Amino acid sequence: MPITVRYRGVEVGTHQFDLLIKGELIVELKAVRCLTEIHYAQLRSYLRAANHRISLLFNFNAPKLEVRRLVNRYPDVLASSLKTLKRGS
Repeated sequence: MPITVRYRGVEVGTHQFDLLIKGELIVELKAVRCLTEIHYAQLRSYLRAANHRISLLFNFNAPKLEVRRLVNRYPDVLASSLKTLKRGS
């Protein structure tokens, strides 16, 4: 699923994440020996670019399936979530 990356309103590239569930949950799949900071940074970047709040990171190459949840805590996501809640009320 491609998503446009913008910086100060200017398109600077695109991201390609693995899955988007119900238009809200980004899922990234990995098969690496261990998850490193670069994997988390990549997913945080996806969250900000897509303006989504929650994501899951799966690693299938660990002895036991490894699942990590990341939450976007940036104000633009929180503000848009609050607007959605207010409209629904």
